[in-house]
Amino acid sequence: MRKIIFIAVLLFVQICFANNDKQILRNQTSRLLSRRQYERVITLYKDWLKDYPNDIEIAGKLVDTYLIVNKIDLAEELYNRYKDSFPAEGKLKFQLLIDLRKGEHKLAFRRVNKFLTVDTPEQEYLALAQLFQENRQYDFAAKLILAAREKSGDNTLYARELALNYYSAEEYEKSIREFFVMLENDERYYYFATSRIRQMLEKDKNLIKVVEKCVYRSNSNKAKEILADSFAELGMYEEA
Repeated sequence: MRKIIFIAVLLFVQICFANNDKQILRNQTSRLLSRRQYERVITLYKDWLKDYPNDIEIAGKLVDTYLIVNKIDLAEELYNRYKDSFPAEGKLKFQLLIDLRKGEHKLAFRRVNKFLTVDTPEQEYLALAQLFQENRQYDFAAKLILAAREKSGDNTLYARELALNYYSAEEYEKSIREFFVMLENDERYYYFATSRIRQMLEKDKNLIKVVEKCVYRSNSNKAKEILADSFAELGMYEEA
């Protein structure tokens, strides 16, 4: 009986020391990450995994750090070693980031389509869209945001996010339409929308036709002001 109690106490003490060491590791890496000293962070994580190879949290953080410094092969190798232990959402995130950094954008989007179900919440769509956006895959990001909008049943939601992604993807007609939807929702976006529409007109003057159509359908008082500003931008002062 005494032997069992001794072993239990010893295990408890070991766990306490390990937890304390891990908190020290978290604090150290947090400071180093804030200073962008990624190589030192990688060394600390690797040393930790030598002693605690089953620590999924630190394995995930090391994959993240490899991705930050664009060590894609090392990130993929480590991910493959631990992928059966990562939770489903974390596993998908790592798969997508590795695919996107390797330039396999269509493969990443196929993974997303397999992951999504009728029960997937809107916020998950938006979080996945953010991953594509951060990797400059704006067209795929827009598709996910549109899917979130359809799921919500409100065809005016996420207009700002769509307008900006379409703008970055150089799908200017769609971008202009979403800027007007955004304006319908909140006229405080007037100056922001006007600025972006001016930029698009500078790239393609024929987009004025799209602006006219949007103004005709709009119920916003600010829409006519945008049209007048657009005509002035193009030197069409009589129309303005």
